[in-house]
Amino acid sequence: MTEKTEFADISILPRTLGQSEGEDRRERRELLVARCGERLIGVFADEADHVVTWKPLSPLPNAPQSVLGVAGVRGRISTVLDPIVILGERAAEDEPAARFDFIITLRGDEQLALAVERAERIIEIFTDDIEPLGSSPSTGVVLGLLQTEGKLVAVLNVRELFTAAMQGTERRRKRD
Repeated sequence: MTEKTEFADISILPRTLGQSEGEDRRERRELLVARCGERLIGVFADEADHVVTWKPLSPLPNAPQSVLGVAGVRGRISTVLDPIVILGERAAEDEPAARFDFIITLRGDEQLALAVERAERIIEIFTDDIEPLGSSPSTGVVLGLLQTEGKLVAVLNVRELFTAAMQGTERRRKRD
């Protein structure tokens, strides 16, 4: 009597036949890569909300240099940040080196957005390919650096953007 091979028996084969076992378990995420002057920055695509063309900003009085102003984007007011200032690559007295043509709004309670020259592309990466800066990668505004197509991308920690943008300023105190 010959045994029949059922389809269910074949379904136990690895889904990624021909790939190494280590690649199968690595975490993949999509990264939105954008240009700010000479710098490439990245934010995880699931942390970005929209990419829209530049809109006139309303200035905020006494805002830190990293805050360019606020803009209405799809029914929400977002605080637009200059990533180059946040990264410490432009001093307060310097003129902006980048010409901003797009705004990337971010998800989250702070309603933040990033001013960028252009949104380059969305790429799929392995998260362990990001080289952390220093000994504690989760504490700074930069999670780490990613080398892609011969270029370095500073992957931003969006949870730390507000703190980094407000660095050196005192937040308003609630009135009693």
